[in-house]
Amino acid sequence: MAQMRGFFPLPFGSPQATGAANVVTLASGQTYVLPPGEWALTTGSQTIVQWFDPDNYQWRNMSGPTSFEQISSDGANYRLVNWSGIVQGANITNAGSGGTNGIGPIQTGSTVTFGAPAAGGATATAQGYVVVGGTVPAPTVTQGGSGFLVPPIVCCDPPPLGGVQATFTCTITSAGVLSTVTQVNPGAGYLSVPLFYIIPQPMFYQGAIRYPGDTPPAYPPPPGLINPANVWTGSPFQANIQTGTTGALLTGVALTGSGTLTAVIMTYQGNGYTANTIPTITFGGTAITSAAATAIMSLAFNVATTTTTAGAGYVATIPTITSIGLVANTSVNNTFLPRPARGILTTTAGAFTVEDPGFGLQKAVTAVGGTTAAAYTLTQMGGLTDTSVLQPMAQ
Repeated sequence: MAQMRGFFPLPFGSPQATGAANVVTLASGQTYVLPPGEWALTTGSQTIVQWFDPDNYQWRNMSGPTSFEQISSDGANYRLVNWSGIVQGANITNAGSGGTNGIGPIQTGSTVTFGAPAAGGATATAQGYVVVGGTVPAPTVTQGGSGFLVPPIVCCDPPPLGGVQATFTCTITSAGVLSTVTQVNPGAGYLSVPLFYIIPQPMFYQGAIRYPGDTPPAYPPPPGLINPANVWTGSPFQANIQTGTTGALLTGVALTGSGTLTAVIMTYQGNGYTANTIPTITFGGTAITSAAATAIMSLAFNVATTTTTAGAGYVATIPTITSIGLVANTSVNNTFLPRPARGILTTTAGAFTVEDPGFGLQKAVTAVGGTTAAAYTLTQMGGLTDTSVLQPMAQ
């Protein structure tokens, strides 16, 4: 007799897992750790899924709002977070000078403090730590190698625990020679020049022909000659190693950023913040002279808006969309790209009824469609209570 296999939903009759059958409702900044088991979940308009990175001891963003996931949880490694009315990161506007290189307050002697929201006190206030020094410039292309079909992956060793991984991209010539490496994220907290690695990539899928009659593809690894200095021990790319002057060779250069603020890492995003309470960021302890940073918020609109400064030229009853208030879009701060709010204009001054509250708005925004932009009551941008659906699954 044939058997049906795969994931199937189970009745969720007990409220002990979530407090209510099938749903998890979270206020601004509130978290919910998934219980042990197999779960299917759909996040609300403000809720995200995070997983705990055991190598770096920090929560990583996994998927955004209004998404569907199937997750196997051990009871500690996945969580839901209402990502509205919180501080999701900090954008460094002045790196300062004179700090002590290291990661966190014990190594650097420096601290970071965020202003509190209007209500909630210390337990609602965002928290984080600083990283001083240790950024990684792009390596020098000492030898370009040959045989690359597409640009290979260029990566380097990680920083010590709590730092920020440096990342890079590269280009190749039409002849398949590695030509340039570009820094994408400088990283933070490195103590010494890291080792760099080159990982060739295939142009096409290597498990099948492209079309009938095509020449069967070569077995992995993809082609591209690499100097042994850029291949790690045990790598599957041993076949690509080419000593001498023919293998691609990247040479690291001296670290930069010594004594300067190179990252602010969030350990707690806080809750209850509004556009009216965007926190100031101050640095204490061992001085990093002139260091400054701006909070990167994650805000959403309430169901309606009022204008504090009337705009002009808006047309009532037609749809509008807001700007996204982008402060910074950087993987250092583990941020999501904002989703603009949408609604129907109710006045020619720019007030509108919200249909989509938006997500991840990083500061006060304006609505498009007017000849003069309207300014909105800042307390109307903040955290929203949000509901997600959680369903146990069976294999």
